[in-house]
Formats: sequence, structure tokens, C-alpha cells
Amino acid sequence: ILWNKILGRGIIKNNKKTYDLFIPFGRSCHCAMHLDIFKLRTISSPFDWLIPSDLSIEPIKERFDLLNNFSDFFNYSDFEFVTNWISNTNHYMAINNKYKFRLAHDFEINLSNRKNFKKTKEKYLKRYNRLIENIKKSNKICFVYMVNTWIQMDATSILDIEILKEELLKLNKIYPNKVFDFIIFEHSQIMEKGEVKEIVINKNIIKYLSNHSYLELSDEQWQKNGRKMPNISPTITIKKVFENYKLNSNLNTYCK
Repeated sequence: ILWNKILGRGIIKNNKKTYDLFIPFGRSCHCAMHLDIFKLRTISSPFDWLIPSDLSIEPIKERFDLLNNFSDFFNYSDFEFVTNWISNTNHYMAINNKYKFRLAHDFEINLSNRKNFKKTKEKYLKRYNRLIENIKKSNKICFVYMVNTWIQMDATSILDIEILKEELLKLNKIYPNKVFDFIIFEHSQIMEKGEVKEIVINKNIIKYLSNHSYLELSDEQWQKNGRKMPNISPTITIKKVFENYKLNSNLNTYCK
């Protein structure tokens, strides 16, 4: 670790870091939603919705394996379909037992497993191909990973930093002359409201540790602001951090 410090209740005072592409990389859809809120997400990617099937494990290596070859994810025999588990969006759960990820918002309750599988495969591979195209035409890319957001406090695992370092080195060999940075948000119950601990792991990896219990808006206020989905009000500290990141607006506009 190069250095770490406690950032108080005020705004974090750094020059804004500009990237050509931000990639929400997990652990669930809440990461993508936060990037949406701050207008840092320009494309939908297959990683927006991949949730670990075991919330006590952070399968970061598997995410990078899929980044290099997502078509391997869609082998029908690797899937288990949990039709009696229904999400808040009226979908049932599909679990990939090989990669240990679950899909909670893709398999429609009124379609067969086979039809859902085909439809989801087409959608995800389309998004994957678009993601790779955007990586190729970008010079500076930032992965964003939220280990524990306020809604997922039962998720007790910690991201394996050594594996993350190895995977970023591999990625640099696949895409030379590109910058790949990785920022991590982690929840800590002991930190005070508005307090952020910034931990610089190395020149490419930064962790932000804060208490995600404190929301910018209450759920009721969030609904009054026109948001269709509940429970995605950004935390005060995540908002504070993202104010220091900027998207290069010369690239694509948002694409599903």
C-alpha cells in the first residue's frame, strides 16, 4: 500500500480523474445503478447484472476470465434454474454453477428455460461484444467494484487484491498501451457519517472504505424524484467520491 488516509466530512479535494470508459464490474446491479446516477456509465455490459451465487465469495478471477471469453458462460448444462425464486422484477433465478454467478433479472416467468436461455445469451453476448469494442477504442479504462453496498450488508467477503493485481497485469498484456484502473467501494460499520478512508493499493488500484448506511436521500425522497426502482439512493460517501471522477464526453453516448 502506497499510502492511506482518512478523508473527513468535506469534499475530497483532488483533481478530477478522467476516463474514456467506466465499467461497473460487480458485485451486483447496484454498482451499475450508481454509475448511472452520476452519468459515468455509457454502455450496458454483461457484468452489470452478475451476482455471486455465494455472497461470502468474491469471484473476481471468474469475472476477468469471462471478460476474456464470455461465450463460455452460456453452456446450458452449467445452469440451474430456480423457478420458485421470483425477483422484484418478476423473473426467476438462473445459476451458472461453473462460474458461480446468478442471474436474477433476466429469466421471465412466462417463458420456458430454453427460450429464456436463448434470449439471455443473445442479449449478453451483444453487450459483451459492445464492451470489447469500447475497450479497444478507449485509452483509459476504470473498473468500479462495490464489495458491500448499503443494501447488501450481509455480504461479508473481501476482494482478493493479489488476484486483482494479477488479472490487471494479464489484461495489460492483452491490451498493451492502455491504462486499466480499478476502484473498490467497501462498507465499514465503524466509520462515521460522511467519512471516507482512501487506500491506494498501487498506481492502478484504489479502495474507498466508508459507512454505506447513510443515504443521500431517503427512499421516500428518492421516489419523489422520479426514480422507478426503490432502494438505489446513492450513499453520501459514494457520491462524494464520484464527484472526483469524470467521463471523457468525446466517446459514445449511452447504449443499452
